[in-house]
Amino acid sequence: MSKWLLLSGVILLLAACGREKPDVSIFILPEAGLQADRAEVLQTTLQEELGETPTIAVHTSPIFDPQKLMVEVAAGDHGIIIISEDQFQLYAKNGGLMPLEEHFDPEVYPEGVLEVELLEEEGKTDFLLVGIPLAEGAWLQSISYKGQEMFAFIHPRAPDLEQSIEVLKRIVNME
Repeated sequence: MSKWLLLSGVILLLAACGREKPDVSIFILPEAGLQADRAEVLQTTLQEELGETPTIAVHTSPIFDPQKLMVEVAAGDHGIIIISEDQFQLYAKNGGLMPLEEHFDPEVYPEGVLEVELLEEEGKTDFLLVGIPLAEGAWLQSISYKGQEMFAFIHPRAPDLEQSIEVLKRIVNME
């Protein structure tokens, strides 16, 4: 029996080795969860919009779990995190979200402008654009999303910050 277990483990390991790591990983978690097949549609739709590069992967969970969300955010493996407005507000108030003014117009996304603690100056706050609302956008509508407003933010430790920003711009501008 243990030989079969060992053989199965080796096969799984070899299968995983053939997969290339995406240029940008996206984690999306509505408060109602999101089924894997819906995430696959989002991934396919966005990859078609982007072309061959950068490559992306969309990750999710079928059930909402605040601990899962906390682990995914803390790990820093995803360049873009997309969560419900309630969760976004909580993360923004705790500070540590990357300001987006340099890349997006705060006047276009006033819902994403919040008073947040500045990354470089502990204890000091300012009103900054830290999230982009997406629920009404074409990308989420490609799966007929009908839930609460969702906000995207760029993880401050994104593996590739510039590509993550470019992918978020494409998400926002999809028609």
